Amino acid sequence: MRVMTAPSPLALMGFSDPDAPPPVSRMACMLHSLCTQLVELVPELERGFVNTPLGGPRKYSAYTVDATFSELHMDIVLILANLVSMVPERVLDKLTPLFWRVASKHFLAHPHNNVYHARFFRIFTGILTSSYYQDETLGALLGGSGGFLDAMIEHYVSGGKTSARGFIVTMLNVLRLKADSQPADAPLPSLLATSDAYCEFLPTLESVTRAYTLRAFPDIARVAPHVYPGISPSTVTYTADGHEQPGTIPTVLKMDRAKPHPQRAHLRKR
Repeated sequence: MRVMTAPSPLALMGFSDPDAPPPVSRMACMLHSLCTQLVELVPELERGFVNTPLGGPRKYSAYTVDATFSELHMDIVLILANLVSMVPERVLDKLTPLFWRVASKHFLAHPHNNVYHARFFRIFTGILTSSYYQDETLGALLGGSGGFLDAMIEHYVSGGKTSARGFIVTMLNVLRLKADSQPADAPLPSLLATSDAYCEFLPTLESVTRAYTLRAFPDIARVAPHVYPGISPSTVTYTADGHEQPGTIPTVLKMDRAKPHPQRAHLRKR
């Protein structure tokens, strides 16, 4: 007579033997294998994104777009966003300056396509969090005079109807904080310092950032009275010599004006 026994927890989890990798590890291996295959197709994906024509104009209830994105464009940029997030060292060097020009142009030319904005933002932050080809990629993306950096600021201050302002403020703050974490003569701080539009927009950027932060976190005004004047101090923490404790919100956001901004210093010298 055969005795039936309950399956072990390992068997229920899909283990064939004690030395088999856990399911999560197997899934990670599968994803890495898929990424490896897709990486070889990055040049083809770029050509598809750049060369596929857009659709015709379309009128919506609140605005009209001159050209519409296809599903192919959206799928390609989603694949690239995932690849840049997972294996930037194998992707960024395969994307040409033409891709960055077209991708950034679409970001501003389709000001109400927040799905595309979100996917482009993932690529953008993937560049800044990667230690591979960062300087070369940012140089190709942000460009010099008239590049994406200046175009973002011009788009923001133009006053036209757009849903991209929140993404623009966030991307500029990511650039600002990344530059503040590097030596003044590093490529990114040097690039920002040479942009007249960026240097002139910095006070507006900090003001808007305060407003956004206060709207999202109303209690922050009590924590950072020197950033939000008019609110009585309550929970802000200071060191023994009277300076604000490192790590508090205004210090993290670099919005306390105790330390002169290198870009402002550059602007004053001009």
